[in-house]
Amino acid sequence: SQPLLAPCVCPTVNEIRVLRLVYRKLHTISRNLVSCYGLSLLFTICWIFLSCVYGFYVSAYSLHAGSDVYLVVIETALWAFLCMSLMFVLALSCHLTVDQSRDLAVHVQTLLLEANFSNDVKEEVNALTYQMGIMQLEFTISGMFKRNLPFFCNFVGIFCSYVIIMFQFE
Repeated sequence: SQPLLAPCVCPTVNEIRVLRLVYRKLHTISRNLVSCYGLSLLFTICWIFLSCVYGFYVSAYSLHAGSDVYLVVIETALWAFLCMSLMFVLALSCHLTVDQSRDLAVHVQTLLLEANFSNDVKEEVNALTYQMGIMQLEFTISGMFKRNLPFFCNFVGIFCSYVIIMFQFE
């Protein structure tokens, strides 16, 4: 019969302290990114939204009117696809970073419950867990809303709604 838990290589207090320092630096970097680029990111998202809606509307209206501007329509559709792809990649990377941070806290707690550590290591792991709870990673746009996959889904939903409304006001 095999043991329930595989033998664990216990980390040292210094290794866990290094992890705490790395996590603090990661948190500081994420806060600096939000504070430095939040407003410019907000304006860029507004610009992408307006250009995509306008471009899609002009393309669809040109096709509906029977005009022969297929090259403009294709160019505009590719532009909108590129903008949406960039928005998706940015939202996905932020979302995955935050998810990995949350998963790390769960893994640390599971390791703490299953492994047999010395008291010094347990104290340092508890400090790391506390630090991850207090210093949660979060990417926001100027502190107004979170930059993650639900944001991207809302963005696409609002984009589709505006296009439908624009067609209704022909």
